[in-house]
Amino acid sequence: MRIYLLYNSTERPWGGINTFFRNFRREAELCEEVKIVSSAPDADIILTSGHYSGPGKLLTSAALKNISLGRHPLHPFGFLPGKGKPAIVFRLDGLRMFYTGRRTKADDLLLKNLSLADAVVFQSGHCRNIFESMKVSRPETESTILNGADESVFYPLNSLPEKIARPIRLIACSWSRDKTKGFEKVAQFAEIDGIEVSHIGRWSATIPPGKVKLLGVKQEKETAEIMRNSHFLLFPSENDACPNIVVEALASGLPVLYHNSGGTLELCGNGKYGIPIPENPANFADFINNAEKQYPSLRKNIMKNIETFSFKRCFNEYIEFFRSIIEN
Repeated sequence: MRIYLLYNSTERPWGGINTFFRNFRREAELCEEVKIVSSAPDADIILTSGHYSGPGKLLTSAALKNISLGRHPLHPFGFLPGKGKPAIVFRLDGLRMFYTGRRTKADDLLLKNLSLADAVVFQSGHCRNIFESMKVSRPETESTILNGADESVFYPLNSLPEKIARPIRLIACSWSRDKTKGFEKVAQFAEIDGIEVSHIGRWSATIPPGKVKLLGVKQEKETAEIMRNSHFLLFPSENDACPNIVVEALASGLPVLYHNSGGTLELCGNGKYGIPIPENPANFADFINNAEKQYPSLRKNIMKNIETFSFKRCFNEYIEFFRSIIEN
C-alpha cells in the first residue's frame, strides 16, 4: 500500500495535526505493508487534513485540485488530467468556528476542499456531528478513528501507590492561547490548598497565572516525563474535537479532569477514565476531594485499557480503512 502524506510535519511542538502526521510517518516506517511515497501520483492513498500542508501553511484548492487529478501539487497546466488518480482521504478535525466562536480562512478552505475528497476519517463522533450540522456535501465512504499517542514516549509508570498523597499534582497543557482553553479555571484550581498546578505550553496574555507554575513549551519526552510525575491532567478546554493532549495523558496513565464538552467525553470513556469539571468554581475544592477518592478506580480502568490510547491502535485502524478503500 503506497501512501502520500500531504503534510510536511516538524519535530517541533506544533499542535495536534502535526503530531498526528509525524506519528503516522514513524509508524508507517515499521509496517511492511505500507510504503510512504514522495510523489502524489505514485500513491494509492493520499492522506490530508484538507486545509494545511504543514505547520501554519494552508493547502490551496489549486494544489489539491492538481492532486485530485493525479498530478504534482504545483503542476501548472490547468485542469488536464494526470496519469492516475489516487484516493484522497481527509482526516477531519473540528472546525474552529465551533470551539473558538470565530470562523477562519482555514475553516472556509476545508469546507471548500471537502468536495475533492474520496473518503473521510472523523477524529471523533463529536467531529462527525459538527460536519453533519453544517450540512456540507461529503463522501459516503467514512470512518471514525480516535487519536492515539506514541507509546514509546507516552507510557505509564507500572508501580504507583494505590492512594495519592497531598499535594495533588495537576498538569495542564495548551498550545493555543484562546480563552476557550480554560486558563481562568486552571488558575482557580491552583488556589486550592494541597494542590500544585503546572502548565505546559503557551499561557494566555490576558489572564494572570496566579499560583500556576508555567513550564513553557516542552518537547514530547519532557511532557511525557512531567505527566508520569503528575496525578491528573487538568483539561478545562471547551469543545475540542479530539485533543491529542488528553490521549497522551491517558497513555501516560493519568486520569483527566475535563470540561464536559466536545470529543473529550469519548476519549475519557464518558467518565470511565476521568471526571467532568463543575461549572461553579465554588465547587472546585469539593470536586478535587472527590477526584482524590476516585483516583484508584480511574487509574485501574486506564491501565486495563492502556492499548486503547496507543498510536499503533490508531494507525492500524487507518490502514484497515485504507485497505477497504483500495479493495473497493
